[in-house]
Amino acid sequence: MKKSVGIMKERSIWLNAKLGEISREIKPGYPSGKHNSVGNGKLHFRPYNISNEGEVNLTQTKFVPLKNEDYYLKSQDIIFNNTNSPELLGKTCIINKDTDWVYSNHMTRIRLKPRFDPRFYARYLHYLKYTGFYKVNCSNHVNQASIASGFLNQNLEVPICPLPEQRAIVSKIEQLFSELDNGIANLKLAQEQLKVYRQAVLKKAFEGYVKVPFSDLVKSSQNGISKRSGKEGSEFKVLRLADISNLEIDYSSPRCIRLTSSEINKYKLFKDDLVCIRVNGSKNLVGRLIITSKKRRFKQLGFLRSLYTLFA
Repeated sequence: MKKSVGIMKERSIWLNAKLGEISREIKPGYPSGKHNSVGNGKLHFRPYNISNEGEVNLTQTKFVPLKNEDYYLKSQDIIFNNTNSPELLGKTCIINKDTDWVYSNHMTRIRLKPRFDPRFYARYLHYLKYTGFYKVNCSNHVNQASIASGFLNQNLEVPICPLPEQRAIVSKIEQLFSELDNGIANLKLAQEQLKVYRQAVLKKAFEGYVKVPFSDLVKSSQNGISKRSGKEGSEFKVLRLADISNLEIDYSSPRCIRLTSSEINKYKLFKDDLVCIRVNGSKNLVGRLIITSKKRRFKQLGFLRSLYTLFA
């Protein structure tokens, strides 16, 4: 017996068959140039109506005249996206109820024989998209690719296992997907709550204090040096806008310029100096402060703050 991790503890020996051998019908849809978005006619199921996760998605819909009722989508129909970009080709979903929807020529309707669970095979066909199977086996056209009905019928192999096992696997997949959806929802909620918590922490930290002008706390301040090169003096590392990453100083590739001793004394940075972003293309960064108290790679050298205001 073979083991299938995460789906079933044990499974039977699986065989392979052509998709056409287990199908009653593999039928492409029809095109229609007469379409509208206001509901006149029948909903025309198109590639964008299958999500990348293999689910029905009706956020965008088109309606067309009915060709004939043979193109209605019914419960347990498998819908395969036969024409798309190579990356999206092969999106597959299951129709869960009887509808009067019809489907475009970019879609193929697959109806299986009774011993085969359409939900299992819809998931399997969609899984093949993730593996790159359709991308490798498609026919390429201008800006798109396609998988013909004949290929699905005669060339595409699918696994064969007992019907109870198919249903058990589908049940487990749906359970795991439900847990993933809940996890995503909880993560989004936690992210929103985190924003509120951060604001509450800051409010708690600073409320109740006497406020004074910031200038009362500053011993001295000045703009950085605008010098880009020099012929006299010794080489000195200069802090630039490019050296600020995620509101921290990045010491990996500083610029060096020659400075005189008087310039070094004037513009040298010391421990616990505050460097303010004075000029930036992003309004959100202007006025942000960076403290120089962290351990620096160049212990024996001072830093210049270029295009910044220094508070000491």
